[in-house]
Amino acid sequence: MKSRALNLTSRIVTLMTCWAALASAGSPASAYVRNTYWGCSSGVSWGSDETVYISPISFPSGDWYDAINEPLQRINSVGGTWLDFVAATDNDTVGLGNYANEIYLTSIDDSGNTLATTSWWALGCSLQEADIYFDSAESWRSGVPADYGSNYWTASGSYIRPTALHEMFHLAGFTHEDDNYSFQNYGNRPWANTYYAANMIDPLPNDRLGLRAVYPGSATEYDIAALNTMQDNDDISSTGAAYQKYFCKPAAGSGFSSDPFSSYCATSYTTSVCPGDLVYTRFMVANYSNASANVKANVYFSADANLSTSSDLKAGYTWSVTTGSGASSAFNAYFTVPSGVTAGAKYWPIVNATQTNGWSEESAQNNWIPLTGQLTIKSSCS
Repeated sequence: MKSRALNLTSRIVTLMTCWAALASAGSPASAYVRNTYWGCSSGVSWGSDETVYISPISFPSGDWYDAINEPLQRINSVGGTWLDFVAATDNDTVGLGNYANEIYLTSIDDSGNTLATTSWWALGCSLQEADIYFDSAESWRSGVPADYGSNYWTASGSYIRPTALHEMFHLAGFTHEDDNYSFQNYGNRPWANTYYAANMIDPLPNDRLGLRAVYPGSATEYDIAALNTMQDNDDISSTGAAYQKYFCKPAAGSGFSSDPFSSYCATSYTTSVCPGDLVYTRFMVANYSNASANVKANVYFSADANLSTSSDLKAGYTWSVTTGSGASSAFNAYFTVPSGVTAGAKYWPIVNATQTNGWSEESAQNNWIPLTGQLTIKSSCS
C-alpha cells in the first residue's frame, strides 16, 4: 500500500498552475528560482530519492506512461546531481494527503488556460508529497512531433512531454522563471534533435544548474545543444513565467530585425537569395555540461533538413563563444549563401554547434538543428 496516515500539523500546501499559450525573449542568464513560502525562505527540497506513481486508471490507453516517464528519466540523467525519481504505477485512489507522489488526469478548467497543476506540501523546508494533475479537457498529444506530421524544430501544441518536464521541476521544488531560459518558462519550450524520442525533451542548462545546486552530486556531464527558442523577458505571465518563443526565420535584408521573435530576422526581408548574399538569423547554444565549453558554430545548407557535413554546403562565417556551466548563449548571426547551390531549389539552413574542449559528449546529434525557415535560391543570379 502506498497510503499512510496524514499528519496535518504544520501542513503547507502550494499549487503551481501552468497555462497554455504561445511563447517570447531577452538575454539568457544563469539562475534558478526555488519554491519558497513564509516558513522556508531558502526553498523546499526532498531529502531522499522519491517514487512517483503514474495513475493508469485516470489516463486513457496509449503511450501516456512513456510520455510522462521519459521526461522523469531525463531529470535523473542530469550529471552532477543525486536526486532520482522512480516511476511506478498504482490503481489506488489519488489525491493530496496520502504521502504518495502521484501524476494523474483530472478536470481542471474545462479547456481553459490551465494545462496542468502541481500541488505539494512540506514540513519546514522538507517536501513530504507532491502531486501533478493534467487537465482532462485538453487535446493532449502523447507522441513526438513527427507522429503528428510536424517538424520538431518548430512544433507547437499540447504535448505531454514538455508539460510533464515543466511540472516535474515544480515537483523537485522549483518555481517559474521570468528572466532565464528554462523549462520553467511557458510557451514553445524546445524539442532537441536526438535519435531517440525519449531524449527529445531535456532539461535546459538553467534547469540543470538548479538541480546541481539543490541536489549536488559528483558525476560529470558533457553535452552541447543547438536550439531554436528563447524566453521573452518582456512577456511575463500572471504566474511569473516568461513566455518562450521561436526565433525569427532566416532572411536576407538590410539588417537585423529589432525583435528576435518577429516573423523574419531581417528588415526589408526576402527569403529568395543568391550565392554570396548576406542572411540574418538567430539561434541558441545551450551548455548542458557542468563545465565551461568553448563552442564554434557554422551554418550548412541542406535540401532535406538533415545535416551531412561531408555533402551539405557550408555557409560563410564561423561563430565562437565560451559558454559557462549551466548557461546558454543566444546568437544574432549572419552568414553568406555558399556557392554550389542549385537555382530554384529550397534549402534548410542548419546550425551546427560543436565544442572544442575535446570532450566525449553524451550526444552529438543535438549539436545541430534546422533554423526556423527555409531559403529559396533565385532562378537567375547575376
